Amino acid sequence: MLLCAATTSHICAHELQDNRATLVLRDKTHVSVTVFLDYVDVLHRVLAPERSMQDFVLFYSGLPASSFKTALEKAQDRLRQQTTAATVEGRPAVLDRWIWPDASQVQNILQQRAMQALVAPNDHGHGTQLEVRYQLSAPHAITALYMIFPKAFQRVLLVSYQPKQQWSDAAGKVTAVTF
Repeated sequence: MLLCAATTSHICAHELQDNRATLVLRDKTHVSVTVFLDYVDVLHRVLAPERSMQDFVLFYSGLPASSFKTALEKAQDRLRQQTTAATVEGRPAVLDRWIWPDASQVQNILQQRAMQALVAPNDHGHGTQLEVRYQLSAPHAITALYMIFPKAFQRVLLVSYQPKQQWSDAAGKVTAVTF
């Protein structure tokens, strides 16, 4: 499956911190997509790009839970609208069944970042990667896709594959797994 995307990366010595998307071709017309994002950075770019990161974190971490949830849902709607995919023939794909991080989890991460900023303002903390999941389908067999992610995602590393499945027949029997 060929993938194309226009989207900056931050690599840590101990683990990959880039925004990345894993696309799994489940059948000829269906792809499961999981996007791993530094969600605080993405929300900063969507909700308050004019604020410094510290001001953004302090403001949104201190909102009442219901106000934060409303702001988060608006940001998620914008991100959903800016995410598209099309087959190489130019046919748009349908993106549905979105699963977003829980508002309380996101606000908790913001609160942790706010505490870190107050205790050690000059330390550069690593972002917390959160998952966004959705399903992608097309009316015809998918051989290649063009993926367009929101600008707020910046650069996205794309990993795509079609799973190879086999049964292991009996407990204790050696089954060779090929790649």
